[in-house]
Amino acid sequence: MKKIIFALTILLSILSNSVLANGTNIDSLNTSLYRSSNRYVENKIVYRVVKWDELQAYFDDIKLLDTDKSQQIDAAQEEIVSLKQKNEEQAQAHADLQDKYDQAVRANDAMEFFTLLIPKNQYNVIMWSLVMGLVVCVVILFVMFKRSHQVTRHAQKERDDSREEYEAFRQRTLRREQEVANSYLREINKLKSQLGI
Repeated sequence: MKKIIFALTILLSILSNSVLANGTNIDSLNTSLYRSSNRYVENKIVYRVVKWDELQAYFDDIKLLDTDKSQQIDAAQEEIVSLKQKNEEQAQAHADLQDKYDQAVRANDAMEFFTLLIPKNQYNVIMWSLVMGLVVCVVILFVMFKRSHQVTRHAQKERDDSREEYEAFRQRTLRREQEVANSYLREINKLKSQLGI
């Protein structure tokens, strides 16, 4: 943008210099026409008389200056139009670059999460929420495991106690059966000895 303003300033200074130069040329043409004219006085009024050839040459020079000036103005207008087009192109390029820059900034400030671009602060919130959720799940599972483990240990203890009681009961019953069997055997032997068998 600064380059375009600088170019327009240079162009306008060139045009103003050429206009001043043409103005100087017109002044010199007027001066030479005045010098080539003769003085004529009638009724105390002073007239200047110019030869037709000199006047025709003067008009030709004016036309030539006018043509040069028109060409310079046309060239300057074309230059202004091209500068405006360049300015519009640069403005469009600037807008495109600004869009790309904004997209790059958004992409840089975002994280991809399940193919979605999420700003980093929201991504951090999501990740910490997931971590906290996992921690809560782990704590809940640990508590549930501890409770079930305690229930299992209690059930195992009761089972071991029941086994011990059963084993003790079985041993007592076995002893009792052995004692009863021994007592039956003794009684049978006693009977046999009494019967003499």
